Amino acid sequence: MISPVTQDDLDFVYSSWLNSYAQTYYSKRPDGSVVRRTPMPKPHFFAAQQLLIDALLKRSLCLVYRSPVDASVIRGYAVAEKRGDGMVLHWAYTRSNRRREGVMRALLAELSQRLGTGVGGVYTHMRNPGCAYLDAMGFVFGPQELTVSK
Repeated sequence: MISPVTQDDLDFVYSSWLNSYAQTYYSKRPDGSVVRRTPMPKPHFFAAQQLLIDALLKRSLCLVYRSPVDASVIRGYAVAEKRGDGMVLHWAYTRSNRRREGVMRALLAELSQRLGTGVGGVYTHMRNPGCAYLDAMGFVFGPQELTVSK
């Protein structure tokens, strides 16, 4: 079941977006020490990224894929906007235990239909394991799209 994000969903969206994207920049070594791939301290990273997420959610369509058994359980979500004739995908997330079940494929198809675009376009946040999947779906990485407003 796919539907627009609700106010009740936003805590999950913010938490999962912030924490999973932070893993791109901060990861732990086996000894527990943190590898930092950015000069920005973690608290500043989270504050800046939260402001960016706020702005992106205000101007974008966020769709949530819900469990057919319990609609309060989110299996994944995607945040995108239309730019010209194409889609700009800002973030896509699928719970790790729900990957390879067609969650993201269904979300991208629904975004494409609602935005009036084809599947494919530009994605603005790079994160494994999703990049290879998005590349195969016809997306290209374009972080400069973050600074362009409608």
